[in-house]
Amino acid sequence: MSEYGPAVFISHSDGAPISQAEQETIKMLIQRFVTELKVVAPMDDEPSEPEFYDYDGYETGAVGFVLYSDHAFGEALTSFRRT
Repeated sequence: MSEYGPAVFISHSDGAPISQAEQETIKMLIQRFVTELKVVAPMDDEPSEPEFYDYDGYETGAVGFVLYSDHAFGEALTSFRRT
């Protein structure tokens, strides 16, 4: 879970950076996954459109994709912001 909604975070076990080609492949696979599972964004009831999330600032060489943005973090329930 990211601060914006459900997400997928990926890194190499050896810490090597994920190349641009690998990022494109990962995005394609995640899009296929959310399409096959019919994942929808609950705020607008539209099909999920995964977006690249710069996770490298948190874990060197890693990438993330937010499956959909459910709300701005500041508007999230207090209990959610504490997790």
